[in-house]
This record gives sequence, structure tokens and C-alpha cells, in this order.
Amino acid sequence: ATLIEAMMKVHQYSMMCASIISQEAALEALVRGEDAMKAIFVLRVAEFVSWPDDRLSSLDSEVLICVLGKVSFQAQLVTLSERRPAGGHPLRVRQLQPGESFADCHVLYFGDMGRDEMNGVLSRVRRDAVLTVSELADFARRGGIINIRFERNQSAGSQQTPIAVRFLVNRMA
Repeated sequence: ATLIEAMMKVHQYSMMCASIISQEAALEALVRGEDAMKAIFVLRVAEFVSWPDDRLSSLDSEVLICVLGKVSFQAQLVTLSERRPAGGHPLRVRQLQPGESFADCHVLYFGDMGRDEMNGVLSRVRRDAVLTVSELADFARRGGIINIRFERNQSAGSQQTPIAVRFLVNRMA
């Protein structure tokens, strides 16, 4: 019965993940929980971006994923980034402090923060070749590039089983 339950959970997580990353994210969610699944989504986003040559000049150049604000999956981001490259480039995760420069960041993940702080950072980052990602409400409408929405199956009565992941992309970016 345990194997069947595990297979059902993998199936549930696979059904809600984007097809390219579904199996990996589903397995991470099963083994390490939902935070690991969220970390995989953030890390994998970097693999689908064509960065300007001046941002990644060689295969030794790191893809820097910066985190601003509180993020429940910070530890998983660091752990999972150490074992996977992004398009052949090593990944590194750095927690930014308020006011710290994000000019070296390739991906800037917005964690839990106030709306005014988010708006201020979004207005400054527009000038740079930085991919902005967040789960925050209205992130794409406020100028963020990718707004990830994890939607739960309310009828299942479990907070542990997300059933859908939606990527809202800012068309103006």
C-alpha cells in the first residue's frame, strides 16, 4: 500500500507540474516536500533563458539566482543549486539584504515583502537584464516577469497536495 500511495503522490505532483520539469519536481516534492518543488521551479527557470553575451561570457560564468525577502525554500534552493548546472553554467544562490545591489543577478526571486518594497525594486530592476520571479499576488501585473501560482486542491482537505502550477507572464516585460 505504501508504494501505491507514493506512486499516487508522484502522479498528483506530475499532473500539476509543467511537462518539462514535472518528473523532477514531483520526485523532489515526494522526497523533500513542497518547498523543494518550488526550489526546482525557480532553479529551472534559468535554463530556459538566453542571456546576453555580456552576462554569461563563458561556460565557467555562474548563473546567479538572488533572493530578496523571506523564502521558505531558501535551504532547498542552495542545496539543489549545488548539484545541477543551468545550461552548462554553475548555479549559485545568494540572499540579498534590503538595498543591496542586484546588478550581478540573473534571476531575482522576490520572497515575502511589502507591496511598496516590491514596487520600488521592480522599478529599479527594469533597466537591467534580470529575470524577476515571485509567488507574490499581482507580481506580473506590477511589473514582475514571471508570477508562479501554486493552487491547492481544496476539496481534498489536505494542505500538502498542490494540484496546479500556473505561470503568469508579464507581456510588457
